[in-house]
Amino acid sequence: MLTCLTCEVIFYDANLQIKHFQTEWHKYNLKRKVAELPPLKLEQYNERILALKAKEEEAQGPQNTYCEYCKKKFCNQNSFLNHSKSKKHLENVEKKKETPSENPHGKKLKDIEEDEEDSDDEDIEIEEVDSDEWEGDAIPVKQCLFCSLESKSLEANLKHMTKVHSFFIPDLQYCINLEGLIAYLGEKVGCQTCCLWCNGKGRNFWTVEAVQAHMEDKGHCMMKFEKEFVLEYADFYDYSSSYPDADDPNVNPDDVVEPYTISDNGYELVLPSGTVIGHRSLLRYYKQRLNPNRSLVLHKGQQSISMHKKMLEHYKSLGLKGSSMAEIVSKARDINYMKRIQSKQFMKLGVKGNKLQTHFRPQVRF
Repeated sequence: MLTCLTCEVIFYDANLQIKHFQTEWHKYNLKRKVAELPPLKLEQYNERILALKAKEEEAQGPQNTYCEYCKKKFCNQNSFLNHSKSKKHLENVEKKKETPSENPHGKKLKDIEEDEEDSDDEDIEIEEVDSDEWEGDAIPVKQCLFCSLESKSLEANLKHMTKVHSFFIPDLQYCINLEGLIAYLGEKVGCQTCCLWCNGKGRNFWTVEAVQAHMEDKGHCMMKFEKEFVLEYADFYDYSSSYPDADDPNVNPDDVVEPYTISDNGYELVLPSGTVIGHRSLLRYYKQRLNPNRSLVLHKGQQSISMHKKMLEHYKSLGLKGSSMAEIVSKARDINYMKRIQSKQFMKLGVKGNKLQTHFRPQVRF
């Protein structure tokens, strides 16, 4: 025989006792026990819960979930309040104010009947909030992505995010559009309410404050810059200087690269990711791991060189080493390989679209 001394009940099964400990009734009696109050029976507890719900419903009163300006009805009060803050609703309110009020006595009987039929259909219509109505404003480049702190400049904002939130730009020496990258991240957080690390694969957030709190609590104040996510930020980076043949003027960047490339001497095999497989006879040389780019060097065509230098020095003072040369080469090869596949698919789609045309007409006017 098993008992609960707090609620003064008896159980004949251990599973029932475990489930009882997880109920709100048991938790409520525990709080009463701490306050030195006698426990409540299950019937008394249910009566109090029902009375409390009735009071809450009376306090809330009838809720209006119909928008007269947009002619839409919503399922609950929260969706109606979110709709009232949307851009479409505000535009409809302004249009309603600008248009003069019509005289109902000047309408014909047929027009009045049509209006009544339309209003009946609109009352029945229940719509959810559109996805574009949830879209907010992008976070400016001078504003922190994680706490909304306003800085004087982009450089000050980056230093703040590095110092307070441990956020850094991966492979900064190869970034050719730093301001555009921060603006894109601000659009993801502000408009899409998307976590930079989860990148759409985690839970959904409805406000900017919610996604910022998530990134702070989970330690997700960093970019997802690996594997298939590298291609998302490819427009803001240029790894051409890291290629082994970057200084060769005879190399055409548009040449098709085979997935597996064997060197002329037959001692190396280059994979699409940049990994080089060498012959075992050259093992002693591969073990040396010589890195010709030991120092962080800025890209030749990079903009805002002074700010990049300051940020690189700032990262270096904090002890940030950045990616190794092997990782950089791997990212560069992956981006180049995926871009070629993407362009090939676009070309196939374009050719297929041209074949859909049944007949051709000369583009001349008679």
